[in-house]
Amino acid sequence: MSVKKVVPPVVIADKATKPIMGPLVVMSGFLTKRNRKLNRWRQRWWQLLDSGILLYYNSDDRAKQLGQIDIAHSCYDVKLGRENCPGVSFPRVAPSCCCLSFTVLKRSYYLYAPTAAEATKWAETIKKASRVLNRRIVAGVERRKAPDPPGPP
Repeated sequence: MSVKKVVPPVVIADKATKPIMGPLVVMSGFLTKRNRKLNRWRQRWWQLLDSGILLYYNSDDRAKQLGQIDIAHSCYDVKLGRENCPGVSFPRVAPSCCCLSFTVLKRSYYLYAPTAAEATKWAETIKKASRVLNRRIVAGVERRKAPDPPGPP
């Protein structure tokens, strides 16, 4: 009588079965952005990712990404209110309390939200994300620059 050797099946891990963790969306919603070349205002769907990237799309279906802004390294000067943006002509439909601006790498972005509460929430979230990410980056740079501990004598 012959004995058959039982071989366990070979399992090949499939990429589709593994959970893929991408950046998480911290905040999303509609904001109207000023085009820097034509000075026109266009409503865009925005997403702030936990990696410090602000993405904006044509619409909330996110079919076409129009751009991205990296706020992790050098986002500063986040302001609320039309009076804090001298020389910028916000549309009349945008109340002063709904306007916000911020600067990244010497480029200023001008936006307005549908409501004052949303504008405030966006401004606070961008400030907080930028501060937290800047601290992580600085801490990482300091850790890498630290000298190696001395070896045994």
